[in-house]
Amino acid sequence: TTQQPIERRAFLGRLAAIALVGGGMPGPWLRDRESSPRHHPAPRAGVTAARVIADDELPADDAESRRAYAAAREAPALFDGVACVCSCPETMRHRSLLECFETRHPTACPGCLDEAALVGRLAADGRGLDAVRDAVDQAFGR
Repeated sequence: TTQQPIERRAFLGRLAAIALVGGGMPGPWLRDRESSPRHHPAPRAGVTAARVIADDELPADDAESRRAYAAAREAPALFDGVACVCSCPETMRHRSLLECFETRHPTACPGCLDEAALVGRLAADGRGLDAVRDAVDQAFGR
């Protein structure tokens, strides 16, 4: 199998995240996870992807963000049932990962994009909310 080359924007975002991590310290989206654990929210009844930012409002050259937003549109109840792993729950008062994708924040946030990639893969595999939450907790050390 051949590995897809990483896009410039994604590479720069990850490079910035690595710079922030420095010396093995957690990135900003993982800081204080042990001292202030986040609980996953219950998905809202009847939640839809109606407020998720549309493709035509996203940067045309950012395929990673476009895939993440598409995943949020395809599985809004799963995205609404997991807490975001970055700092936006505190800084922007997002109650769930879905609410992140109702803004443009994820286009500049490696934490949101990485979590969305995981949730999107699990949704495509037909995994349920409990399995998705467990995988998020395991992947992001919660």
